[in-house]
Amino acid sequence: MKYMTNRIMNQNYKTKCQFLASTLYAQGFLIESIERINGECFFIFENKKNAEKIVRKYYSSDLKVDPRKLFNSFKDIKSMIFN
Repeated sequence: MKYMTNRIMNQNYKTKCQFLASTLYAQGFLIESIERINGECFFIFENKKNAEKIVRKYYSSDLKVDPRKLFNSFKDIKSMIFN
């Protein structure tokens, strides 16, 4: 079973950054799960390969995001963290 869990995790993208999580969510990535570890909240997203492409664009300031989608995604992510 551990092998299966590791294989699944290798296919997903994990972040604790709420801004990055909001960006991925605004881009249409589904949240597979949320993990809470030692008071920190980690978001697990589907499709690691495509998520990493978005992350590279995010950090290179080469990503275009609809501001309303981003704002709404940020509110959703914050709600998930604090509820």
